[in-house]
Amino acid sequence: MAYLVAARLEVAAAVIYGGGVDQYLAEKPRCPTMFHFGEKHMHIPVSTLEKLKEQLPEGTLDTYRAGHGFNCLDRESYDPAGARLALKRSVDFFHQHMG
Repeated sequence: MAYLVAARLEVAAAVIYGGGVDQYLAEKPRCPTMFHFGEKHMHIPVSTLEKLKEQLPEGTLDTYRAGHGFNCLDRESYDPAGARLALKRSVDFFHQHMG
């Protein structure tokens, strides 16, 4: 949803956690965009991340040694270190682009 907001609405910046964006890559974000992906996510192959980097070189893409839902406290796949780092990066990114 955050990717579509970045592509279709007037927002200052967007941060996307996880996958599902590859089907929307024909639409380009209209704002600075950051992506967080778990490297062990079983439904997001490395080829998708490479395609994303190629099509959106201006985007910031970070990966974490974690799986799907690494930032969700209620999931077994929750990764505290990855979640903290992603949050710090996201907050810094928003400060940079939104003040």
